[in-house]
Amino acid sequence: MQKVYIITSCTSKKSIQPKQKTQLLSYSKQFTSLDQFHVKWSKVIDNNTHKAIDLYAGVQWSSVKKALSVFHKKYDTELLIMSAGYGLINSQKLITPYSCTFSKNHLDSISQIEDSYNISQKWWDLVNRFDLSSLDKNAKVFIALSNEYLTATQKTIEDLIDIYQDNLFIISTSKSDLPPKIKDKRLSIDSKFNVLEKGTLSSINQRALYWLSEQILKNNLTLNRKKLNLFIQKQLQHLDTYQVPKREQKDNDFLESFIQKQIEQHNITSATSGLKHLRENNLACEQKRFNALFKKVKNRILDETTHA
Repeated sequence: MQKVYIITSCTSKKSIQPKQKTQLLSYSKQFTSLDQFHVKWSKVIDNNTHKAIDLYAGVQWSSVKKALSVFHKKYDTELLIMSAGYGLINSQKLITPYSCTFSKNHLDSISQIEDSYNISQKWWDLVNRFDLSSLDKNAKVFIALSNEYLTATQKTIEDLIDIYQDNLFIISTSKSDLPPKIKDKRLSIDSKFNVLEKGTLSSINQRALYWLSEQILKNNLTLNRKKLNLFIQKQLQHLDTYQVPKREQKDNDFLESFIQKQIEQHNITSATSGLKHLRENNLACEQKRFNALFKKVKNRILDETTHA
């Protein structure tokens, strides 16, 4: 049976809330270098109790798991994860709940420790210890990553390209510049996909992976770059270019006031509903930041009500 590897990124959302000591935010002002922080980080994430595949959560991860299930119907499929906290890991590896990311607009971004142009690559070199020689050299490899994760893990991806050549397929809708070696391995899936299959942009690459897995089995597509690209182009060619909604960023004072009105005037009781309502008003906020602010305001209102 043909071996297939799916490689995708970790997710900020976890099924189990990380403890404070395994959240990068807790250390953002304590270390002057990545090397110092890495020594500490290696110790705090050493209590490995949960399978990675069960720990990650959210729409992005749901799409990955569905793609894995579809590929399993025809191929011997294995899921690998580009983890900002652990490096490249197998989805069955035991890890601990943590919060660390390469995404710069997150509170737990590695850029909080050191702000330099190649910070993500430097951190990846410290945390990644995966032995690529352990992989099946005759496999097909599907990689679904955002530009931030492609950039951070560039050296590892280029090593994988050296091994798999035309048997490696990258799904990434980012328009940012990438090294030619990586760009040449991208499939013809772009932001038009979000017109074909609407959803959150943060999960677009993983949703596209799931869609493609279904098309491969449904249409008995050969795992060949030219044939896959011809099929993809045919599906997307008549679609309009996807227009990203323009949303305004606001400071914490505005957001706290907005959330208070959500709770008191619109009877919104969860951060998920609150964030959806915020975006419907053409306002933007990173999910983790909004969740923290929503919890703060909700607790403050509850405290005021209790002591009234």
